[in-house]
Amino acid sequence: MVLAGVLIAAQGIARVPMIPVDPADGESVLADAIAPVLPDGTIGAWQDPNQTTALGPIWSMAWDSISANPTNFTPFSGNPYGTSPGPRRPFRDDYRIFQWCEDLVLVPGTEQRFGRFVRIGIFWNPNGSIPASGSRSCFLRVQTAARFDDTSFGPAADEIYSGVVARFTNLAAGVNYLTIDLGNANTGLPLPRNGGALFVSLGGVNSSNAFVPLEDPAAATPLFSNMLSPGEPQFPGTNPSRSGDLQWLDDSDPLLPGVNQSNYIFEDFTNTQLTGNPFAELYSGDATFTNQGILQTAATVVADTDVVTISGRVTLGDLSAGSRRPGAVSIRFTNRVGGAVIGSQVVSLDSQGNFTALDPQQGNGGDYRLILKVSHWLAGSVNANTTGRVSRTGANVSLVNGDIDGDNAVTVFDYIALSQAFGVRDFEPTWLLPGEGDLRPRDSDLDEDGEVSVFDYIILSTNFDSAGID
Repeated sequence: MVLAGVLIAAQGIARVPMIPVDPADGESVLADAIAPVLPDGTIGAWQDPNQTTALGPIWSMAWDSISANPTNFTPFSGNPYGTSPGPRRPFRDDYRIFQWCEDLVLVPGTEQRFGRFVRIGIFWNPNGSIPASGSRSCFLRVQTAARFDDTSFGPAADEIYSGVVARFTNLAAGVNYLTIDLGNANTGLPLPRNGGALFVSLGGVNSSNAFVPLEDPAAATPLFSNMLSPGEPQFPGTNPSRSGDLQWLDDSDPLLPGVNQSNYIFEDFTNTQLTGNPFAELYSGDATFTNQGILQTAATVVADTDVVTISGRVTLGDLSAGSRRPGAVSIRFTNRVGGAVIGSQVVSLDSQGNFTALDPQQGNGGDYRLILKVSHWLAGSVNANTTGRVSRTGANVSLVNGDIDGDNAVTVFDYIALSQAFGVRDFEPTWLLPGEGDLRPRDSDLDEDGEVSVFDYIILSTNFDSAGID
């Protein structure tokens, strides 16, 4: 495939020019296997996305930068948000990057729902050749997070949610629109409250069923596109979803060391250490000065409003009024009778502590015991029965504070961690710096007021010797 067009000026989104791509040149490819993935990279059971039991999903566009048509999901049919300028391929054919996209502002009404149709534009080069060539299986990992971090302290995104990994067998080189249809699956992409982050990565899965980065010679990069939203100065549209201009990229170019464009912000050796090797760089995608507008990852996320869910409220003990509120809750689903584990999810918490989880057995529902854990609070549990595919509300739980080291108990080890972090405040560089046991001073800020102080000692002392639900 020939990629024609005028090279974008050197002030573009990366160290090397981007080449415009005609959207019609891309192929829409459907995943042939999907699996849930947790924030730590643990991949769950693989599922066939084309299950025979139709659940009759009702679709609602949540976030879109490639002008997909939510009616029939053809790549660009109808252009409901205006005339698309088309995605652009950044970097050369031999780049291998991930991307964290800033500020995922969703279509109103889709916050904290579940993306069940996801399309990501990529440029795929299995042989790592110039020009691109070959075919090879490719795995796409997509996740969201509560917050995007634009500092050098890290991590790149805070309070990461569970997501999805999809396999595309024998994917041919070129522009591809990787499509994940979860309408008949038991998993989904948890969406943030608003202003969260989107993570896109291409790679493989090893013999231990763990997602791994691409290995030489294969190369791939997500495409970039304009949002066609009211705030887009170059390509305005009616799309109510939008994004900011910042993105973390693993842009380690061996041929251009130390050569950075004007939109380069800084290189980081700690912020993205869990997802970038050896490091990543923060870039601004604001290219309005080169007549390109604001560029974001080329992606479409559609929410399924006809899913079975369990929702409730988490009350967090000893949280200071007006303090920072956690944005994620980890939920483990077990059978209420017998205790067998069904699955796990990490989903969004809103400013009042409300959450919505996806029933892990969409076909029939179940009689569950939910075990919920939030950062340094002890785990609690609540029962919920969705038998007959009936969504449930009122799954409320109150959690006890003080579990700094994450062992689900308030012990002397939490006292030791708090003592080591005592006096550190949130504007100091060490606030997010992992220490012994990978604990950060922030983990000891039990009242979430931005400082490890005597008030945190009081909380820990009050709740000492407490233990959470297993």
